[in-house]
Amino acid sequence: MAYKTMQALVTDVERALYQSAGPGVQIYAQDVIVQKLQAAFNHCFLHKFWPQFRRREVRTLSGVNGLLSTPLTLIREWEDIQYVFRRNSDRPLPHIPSSFNTLHITGTTARYIEATGDSNIFKVWPETAEGDIVVIGRSRPAADYGLSDTVLFDATALVHFAAWWYFTDDDSNPAAAETHRGLFESRMGQLVEGAFGNAVELNPRQGYIPDQWYSTP
Repeated sequence: MAYKTMQALVTDVERALYQSAGPGVQIYAQDVIVQKLQAAFNHCFLHKFWPQFRRREVRTLSGVNGLLSTPLTLIREWEDIQYVFRRNSDRPLPHIPSSFNTLHITGTTARYIEATGDSNIFKVWPETAEGDIVVIGRSRPAADYGLSDTVLFDATALVHFAAWWYFTDDDSNPAAAETHRGLFESRMGQLVEGAFGNAVELNPRQGYIPDQWYSTP
């Protein structure tokens, strides 16, 4: 997949606006288009754990407070964590149920994870768990894209989203807005199918690769 710079995407959105009929499409502001493209990226980024943003970080547990000995550097948000595994396990650690009495969770093997709401992002239970864990998630850009930056997402989806939002806000051409909405949703469907629609290799021991969190009662 070839990615484009923000400036090239702005030009593509301008072209899409010019090609659509309506009294408001000939006057536009580049900074507004940039904002809508950035919003398009943010929306698409959070939609799935896309392969181009996937990262894996191996860390050692402190064995004292359930925290990592060394903080994560690439995965920086709780919502960007997809899976947490013990090093030699093929099952992700589940979220700890809020009804659990953590005083009864003991031992040195990591069993659950829980968001901390601070820079540590998460901790494991029991707090005395030891060993290494593997954190799989996505790494988001540190800041908004500048005009010369390459935007790491499908250009077609971003342009249709930005044009859709522009026409919706401008309210000059509802038909064009609906057209771009449909084209955006169609393209996103293609991207999801291409990235996640392939057959997965079955694990001979458990028969599946989990794709969501599980809580053990």
